[in-house]
Amino acid sequence: MLAAILLFIRGTDGGSIATKGDFSSFYVPAVIVDHYGASRLYDFALQRDLQNSFWPFSQGKLNRFAYPPFYALVLAPLVPLQPLAA
Repeated sequence: MLAAILLFIRGTDGGSIATKGDFSSFYVPAVIVDHYGASRLYDFALQRDLQNSFWPFSQGKLNRFAYPPFYALVLAPLVPLQPLAA
């Protein structure tokens, strides 16, 4: 069990499952709604900037949030946490 947790946190190639994938496309919109307001939820430039600030290895890439706004609201309680803890 501990090995599985460490693999999840650390990964095998220097990256973690928790820091890759589409989590950024859900976490960042929750941050946007909390810090910038719902009117900027689909501001893709802001999404990219925030994703790259939390995940610098993204190298300018964007995982777009293309879901209804309630997904961002559901994840809003995670905003006070750092991405890895969320």
